[in-house]
Parts: sequence; C-alpha cells; structure tokens
Amino acid sequence: MVTWIGPLPTAPAYIRRIAVTSLWLGAVAAILLWAATGGRWALGFGAGAALGVANFLLLAAVMREIVTLERRSRRRIALLVAIKVVVIYGGLALLLVSKLAPILSVVTGFSLVLGVVVLKALGRLLIGEPAGRRSAG
Repeated sequence: MVTWIGPLPTAPAYIRRIAVTSLWLGAVAAILLWAATGGRWALGFGAGAALGVANFLLLAAVMREIVTLERRSRRRIALLVAIKVVVIYGGLALLLVSKLAPILSVVTGFSLVLGVVVLKALGRLLIGEPAGRRSAG
C-alpha cells in the first residue's frame, strides 16, 4: 500500500525539491513585491504561490495513489480529491471573490510552481545529472 498522502517530509525527493524551491522563491518574490507595489500584490502572489505548492503536492499524492501496481484505495483517492477541491479551489475562490488581492497577482503566484518545474527540468537537461547521483525519477 502507498503510504504517502501528501505531507512534504515523506514526499519523493524530486517533489520535495520542487515544493521547497517554489516556497522559497514565492516568499522572496512576495517580499520584493511588498516593497515595490504594496501589500495587496504581495498578499495575492504569496497566497497564490502557497496554494500552487499545496495543489502540486496534492496532485502528486493523487497520482501516486492512482498510478500504482499495488491495490488502489478509492477512499484515499476520494479524500485527497475532496481536500484538493475544498482547500485549493476554495482558497482561490475566497481570494478572487473577496478582492483582497489583484487577480493577476494570485494567478501569477499560483503558476509559480509550474515555472520552477520547467526551470528544474531545463537545468537537468542542460547540466545533466551530478556525478555519483542516481536519478530519483
């Protein structure tokens, strides 16, 4: 049975690296946005980035539950999807409907994790795998 349901400490290494990099980049960018544009853009970007990382982790957890050679747990899959819908889409809806932050700041922050995935893939393609390190996936 697959035991990983989304918490960062038990996620596969490559998922952890993407999530941590996205959180750090999102925090630094939110601080810079706060200094440059004010609190609303920083709030929207930071909240969007946090929801984007949570979405990435939950999506990875759902995929690991679905794509497995072991017996699938329909209950766990349904629970993960329900959490994703309530937390991620509910959080996004709350941010957008309440107009606490500009829509573009939320969408940009939410998309940050996709940019990190692309940059990490390009870096791996251009630089290659470090010597003595096996691929984790």
